[in-house]
Amino acid sequence: MAVPELSIIVPVYKVEDYLSACIDSILSQTFTDFELILVDDGSPDCSGAICDDYARRDSRIRVIHQVNAGVSAARNAGLDVARGAFITFVDSDDMLGTPTTLEENMQIFCTKPGVDVVQFPHQLDNGQIQPQKGLNTFIKSTYELIQASQLNGTVYTMPWGRIIKRSIWGEIRFPVEMEVCEDLWALLDLFKKSPQYYISATGIYHYRQRVCSAWSKMSSKKWEDRLSAVIKQYGIICELGKNELQTLPYYFVALKYLSIAYFEDKNVNTKPFVKYLSSHEPSWRLLLMIRRGQDKLKLYVIKSIGLRCYLWVHKYFKLLLLSVLKR
Repeated sequence: MAVPELSIIVPVYKVEDYLSACIDSILSQTFTDFELILVDDGSPDCSGAICDDYARRDSRIRVIHQVNAGVSAARNAGLDVARGAFITFVDSDDMLGTPTTLEENMQIFCTKPGVDVVQFPHQLDNGQIQPQKGLNTFIKSTYELIQASQLNGTVYTMPWGRIIKRSIWGEIRFPVEMEVCEDLWALLDLFKKSPQYYISATGIYHYRQRVCSAWSKMSSKKWEDRLSAVIKQYGIICELGKNELQTLPYYFVALKYLSIAYFEDKNVNTKPFVKYLSSHEPSWRLLLMIRRGQDKLKLYVIKSIGLRCYLWVHKYFKLLLLSVLKR
């Protein structure tokens, strides 16, 4: 059997109403040198049967049936058997938006030597193509990739909507123990490799927004997973040796989620996250000289009362501000 150039990995679970449209959008691509790996994650509906039916009709389709273990385990199962020199992920309730999406973006690897990852635009259910910054440009460092993903939204934090060289992805796997943010966790491992990342203006990934997502009902475990991911992100920034002004936004991203988790769910174990942030605080003396207004007051409060107390203060910050101004 010939080795395909591209491996398309689709985790499948309870999507019988959307799966055919997803598969059809892939099979209708003008780029044809691919294998489509459908991973049935123990779906209780007819999704597994739909996968098998398509596999009987098209030899490029491979189906894996496994006991339900979650989307990370499903993606990992696809990665473990993928043979292509490139990989891409498609969620089973989404679609490739144009027949030429794969062809146009695979061509970029030929026309722009050195590219490791190509990201293409995505479209929502209402037909609106999401505005994307930095089109037709390269991002070439770990810091710039994290900056583009967390501060300006140029780089997706979802696994789909990009084609990746399998050689650069390597042994990266999605953490099966995480219920949310498993995609960000894996992508941070990718960003650490400083891939040559290209933002394409061609092709469309059609993203279907559904209510029944992993984020629709939060739990203590999900909050802890989210905190783990943002703390990992801040840790990478710190390891890069950037100056304190460059690390500050990521400190506050972590602090924001820590504060929200603390007040939303009292059962969240915030201690390890508080300990880490407390041991990696920026230099407040320097920051107070360059910040103004409420930010300056916020920094003053944190420095004065400590991070643990600030978790309480964050929720009642407006009341605190009023009380300070009255003095």
